[in-house]
Amino acid sequence: MDRAKASPDSRWQLIVVSIGELSLAQLPVLSRGLSRSLHELAKTLCQAPALLVDDLDHVTSHALHELLEGLGLEVRLELHGTPVPPTPLFEVAVHVNDPSRTPAIAEALGEFLGIKVDRAFALLALPPGVVLGEVGEALCERLSNRLGPGVVVSRARREESLFDLHVARGAQLPAPLAAELGLSATARPNGLLSVGLSQAGAKRVWSMIRGRDDLRLVNRDLVRWDVVLSGTDGDNGVRYPADDGLSKGADVSLAHSRVAQVLEACFKIPPHLAPRVLANAPLGLADACPRKEAEHMAAQARAVGLNVVLEPAGFERAGLRVESARDGSALCATLTRLGMPVPENLPAIIASNLSDLEARTLSEALSGVGAKTRYTPPEITEARV
Repeated sequence: MDRAKASPDSRWQLIVVSIGELSLAQLPVLSRGLSRSLHELAKTLCQAPALLVDDLDHVTSHALHELLEGLGLEVRLELHGTPVPPTPLFEVAVHVNDPSRTPAIAEALGEFLGIKVDRAFALLALPPGVVLGEVGEALCERLSNRLGPGVVVSRARREESLFDLHVARGAQLPAPLAAELGLSATARPNGLLSVGLSQAGAKRVWSMIRGRDDLRLVNRDLVRWDVVLSGTDGDNGVRYPADDGLSKGADVSLAHSRVAQVLEACFKIPPHLAPRVLANAPLGLADACPRKEAEHMAAQARAVGLNVVLEPAGFERAGLRVESARDGSALCATLTRLGMPVPENLPAIIASNLSDLEARTLSEALSGVGAKTRYTPPEITEARV
C-alpha cells in the first residue's frame, strides 16, 4: 500500500495475494458476504494474486481487509487503479510417493478443495493425479504446504503443453480417432500414447472421446516417469554376476566399474550392491521423476551399457495377492477396516483391478501388520468402441 500518495478521499482496492488458510469449503459463505457469484469468487481466489474488490472508501476497505485476514486470506490494500500484473495459470497434479500417508493426504486434499475424502482419493488415484486447473502459483504453493510430506506437487501451463492419449487395457479406439492419430482402424494400442497433441488437436480429440473413461487426454508436462532396468548390453562388457556373492573377482571388478559409478551417482545405489541390482533385472531404479530428470538418468545409464526404459508412473493397474500373514487377526481387522474381502485361506488374491495408488496403499497397510503381498496382472475389462 502506497500511503505516501493516499489522501482522506482516496479510493482503495483489495488484492488477494493467496488463499492462505481459507478452505475452499468456506467460499459459499464468503461469496454471499461479498455479493459475488461462487464461480467468480472461486476463480479470483484460485488465480491469485488477483483483484478481489475495488473502488472502496477508506473505512470500508480497511474494515474488509481486517475481516478477510481474520478468515485466513492473505490480502493487501492498494490505491484504486493500481495495475495488477497478469498471473500465469497452471494445471496442478499430485503424486503420492509415500503410500503410508495416503489416507492423511486424501483427507487434507478433501478439506482443501471442500470435497469428500473418497472424491479426493479418486483424484489422486487417476494418473497423473490432476487436482486443480487454471490456478495461480500462490495456490500451488499453498496446496503443497497443506498436503504435507509424502507427495510431489507438479504444475504446468496448458498453453505451453502437449497432450498425450492414455488408452486403458481392453479399450478400442473409435475409427475417427484412429484416423486422427494416423493409426490403423484395427490398431489396439494401450497405455500412454506419445501423440504430442497441441491444444487445438487436443480439443478435436476431446470431442471424440467425451464420456469415455477408458480414453483420456493427459498433459505431458504433468506425467512423472519411472526409470526401469530391463537388462544389460553384453557388447559393452557389462555382465550379470553368476550369483549374489560379492567376493568373486568379477563381482568386485564390476562394483568398481563405470556401471557401478553411474548406479551410485544417478540412483544412489552403493557400489557393493551393483552386482545384485544387475542380477535382478527387470528392476526399478528411480520412481516418479520429472521427464527431463528421468531422461538424463536414462542417458547416463545407457552410456555404460545398461538397458533402461522409461515408464509413465502410476498408470498401470494391478491385482494384489496376499502370500502370508504373521498375524491372521490383524490381517482380518485391517482388511475389514479397508472394506476389502477377508480370504478364507492364504495365499489369496484379494483385489483384481486396482489403480497404482490403491495397490501401493493397500500393500503398505497390509505390510504394516506383517502380511507379505505381491502384485498380480489386472483383469482386463470388456472393450468399448
